[in-house]
Amino acid sequence: MKLIKRFTGFGMFLMVVSLSLSVLYPRQAAAQNNLDTMLNFGRRLAGLYFVTETTTGVQHLISLWADGNFQGISAEQEGGVPEFNPFSDQVGTWKRTGRREITAKVIDITYNRDPMTLFGFGVVRYVLTFDDDFNAVTGRLEGGVIGPDGNPNDLDAEFLFTFDAPLQGERVPIRFPRGFPSQSR
Repeated sequence: MKLIKRFTGFGMFLMVVSLSLSVLYPRQAAAQNNLDTMLNFGRRLAGLYFVTETTTGVQHLISLWADGNFQGISAEQEGGVPEFNPFSDQVGTWKRTGRREITAKVIDITYNRDPMTLFGFGVVRYVLTFDDDFNAVTGRLEGGVIGPDGNPNDLDAEFLFTFDAPLQGERVPIRFPRGFPSQSR
């Protein structure tokens, strides 16, 4: 009986301390709640998406991580489209901006074709909206390229040129096409 009273008293003490801390530090409590919400949302959307620019047909692979990281590669990044210079993979971060919407800022390094020298930095904003199951995505990309002396974080950076395109795509599932080579070979 003495042991039960001791644990009950200790439990009450812990409850009073935790309530006191949440009253004294409401921002930290709210921040933890926001972090939990973001991570649950992030876990639902995390994955690889196959996305197509609906006006040009250019295809992209976009990887989204639950913690807010973004990586993208594009079918045109090797300079396959004449009006674009070659550019690196895109890396950046995303944040939740709606119920099933994110906005991402991504950066890439853009090169001259010949000789292969630094041309500048691509800065792109993706706004992506997901269906209820996070399997389909629609959205838009818009951005531009700043010169080699520019800073992608400078809010007053001047763009050498800009671009934008609507997007549509889907999550890449772990399914393989019929006729896929056997794993036993």
